Amino acid sequence: MGRVPRIARVVSTSGNGTLTLMTDTRKRLDIQGLRAVAVGLVVAGHVFGQPAGGFVGVDVFFVISGFLITGLLLREAERDGRISLTGFYRRRARRILPVALLALAVTVTASYVVLLEDRFTRTATDAGWAAGFLANWRFAAADADYFGSALPPSPLQHYWSLGVEEQFYVVWPLLVLAVVALLRRSGRRAPLPDLRATVAGLAGAVVVGSFAWGWVQAVQEPTLAYYSSFTRAWEVAAGALLAALAPRLAALSAPLRNVLGALGLAGIAASSLLLSGASTFPAPSGVLPVLATVLVLAAGIDAPQVGATRVLRAAPLVYLGALSFSIYLWHWPVLVLGDVLVTERNLVFQLAVLALTLALAAASYHLVERPVLDSDFLRPGHRIDWGTSRHVALGALAVSAVLLVVAVAVPRGMTPTAPADRASEPAPVQTTPGASPKRVAEDEVAGALVGGLTATEFPVLSPPLDDVVEQGINPEMEPGAECLNPSSLTDPDLCWHGTGPRRAMLVGDSVAISWMPALREALGTRWSVRGYALSNCPYVAATIEIDYDPEGAARCNESRATMHEQVRRERPDLLVLSTFEVGVLWLGESPLPRAQQAWQDAAVRAIREMAAAGTRVVILAPPPAGHAVEGCVSRFSVPQDCQGSPSDAWQAQSAAERAAARETGATYVDTLRWFCLDDQCPIFAGDTVVRWDIVHLTRQYAASLADVLRFALRPAIRPAKGTTPADG
Repeated sequence: MGRVPRIARVVSTSGNGTLTLMTDTRKRLDIQGLRAVAVGLVVAGHVFGQPAGGFVGVDVFFVISGFLITGLLLREAERDGRISLTGFYRRRARRILPVALLALAVTVTASYVVLLEDRFTRTATDAGWAAGFLANWRFAAADADYFGSALPPSPLQHYWSLGVEEQFYVVWPLLVLAVVALLRRSGRRAPLPDLRATVAGLAGAVVVGSFAWGWVQAVQEPTLAYYSSFTRAWEVAAGALLAALAPRLAALSAPLRNVLGALGLAGIAASSLLLSGASTFPAPSGVLPVLATVLVLAAGIDAPQVGATRVLRAAPLVYLGALSFSIYLWHWPVLVLGDVLVTERNLVFQLAVLALTLALAAASYHLVERPVLDSDFLRPGHRIDWGTSRHVALGALAVSAVLLVVAVAVPRGMTPTAPADRASEPAPVQTTPGASPKRVAEDEVAGALVGGLTATEFPVLSPPLDDVVEQGINPEMEPGAECLNPSSLTDPDLCWHGTGPRRAMLVGDSVAISWMPALREALGTRWSVRGYALSNCPYVAATIEIDYDPEGAARCNESRATMHEQVRRERPDLLVLSTFEVGVLWLGESPLPRAQQAWQDAAVRAIREMAAAGTRVVILAPPPAGHAVEGCVSRFSVPQDCQGSPSDAWQAQSAAERAAARETGATYVDTLRWFCLDDQCPIFAGDTVVRWDIVHLTRQYAASLADVLRFALRPAIRPAKGTTPADG
């Protein structure tokens, strides 16, 4: 046959693209091609946003991993009558640790250089969990919603899948070893009778149990279900089941294999197009990509040259499959840290991310991963041969030197300038002498916005840029405050602030609650104010659909009637309504003008359902969404990098609510001028950060808007006898 080309000698034998050397071309090079398809889906979904179900590539990885690893364990047991656990974990360490730890070290160092201190600290903590292959539990505990967190993601969030896989392999080899031990009671060493049938039964039990639990938990706690090893085990076990049954499938006819392979590839493609963040995952929606992967793997058992397997053995796919583990590890930190440095994700940025990912993947594969696998590192009975592993040594020394220089040379944190030392001090907004208090308040806000738009450096800000989330969130949004997601929707005594005789209720979602500091101060001491809201739950009377939070949408749809009735029962003097700007997109209507009309109609219904006789209603426009400080501000950014503008959704929702206010006699408060000038919206105004994430006001900026909000509310307030305008 001659010498096998290098590109054809690489085949994967582990979970996320880790590799071993195969010189026999009868080996499953089609699996490398399948791995290239899987990582391509993941990267495309993350970098380009399409296909919506690109995340199913991870599910493909899990099935491949279970198939290959279980096959190795079974062949070892059949050959030797035993399984060497130390040998197994040595192989895992050789294949996983070098590149995984390298990517961790480089990502943490890059985060140190790029990110603000608070986000870097969290990233460093994430790295500790990732290094111990426990990242999935870290992100599950932190409620890091894979599809829709308002805060920017961790650059190490993708390590969750390695955690799932390695935790599975802490337990699974022990179970297979126990089966081997039981079967050896007959005194035979090899071959072991009934080994594959017993392992198949064991894998089948894991599939059924884990799938059932995954389905239950995906409905009750979707974020935990997504990350949990217990709800993901069935996907790896499905591959293990196929490995145990492989000899029985070797006799499949070529036409049947062609059908299975074609159906499998079509199923993977369909799952990437049909599934999304709204799908119930990993069960039952994970059935399609898992079953499709099983079909592709089954089609190639002992027949690598038929149908789909022939396509997957194409040299470019095989090579990308060889790089797939490195591609997976590098693409996410490159994308997340790149998002901080380049706030506009256009095609040029996306192609740059792709190119840098491939360059890093090729370098780490050829300079680290491959040399380690070719060396005697961690092989039983061998010392480390640095002659063979010179690439590893030189690569490790070079990386260590670079990391050390960067860590020493780059000072930690931002170095903001004092307000008086700005390179470009904005011209103050001129107020006409003798202007009304209302005009003075509006001019002060406008002047602060001018300062944020024209500043060329970040001044000292409140809350500090390095701790904007912790110090910026208002107390009413904390779980124990009972304002947001209260423990009871019918308890009228929760989340009241103030003791004044007149009563106001602030109703909506978390964005509404972020207005609480402004509303309390604006209404004054003669008012009591209650916050009454559910996360991701608009006040409008309509069924909503949220791709990234189906659980929240279901809770909202079930609770809305109760909330509306409760508001009507409490009969507040003033009802203030506000909600996140993309609510208009949650009605399932398109195009946008149709959604706008639907929102208007739903807002009218809601006002009529909630407003009892004598209740004045105000619709308070939300702040336009913008860049989150943590996702935009870096040591290399300037304020202009973080400026935004109102979205089409904000404009449509604003028009709908304005029309609804006219129809119902409510007061509409247009807040755009409090956040933007000429449709340019800064990330800070004066010396105050506007939002602590992309949508929620910092408590400091909300409080600074109290004066302008007081004047905006006046048309809706009927002052009680004896009160002053400021009070009422």
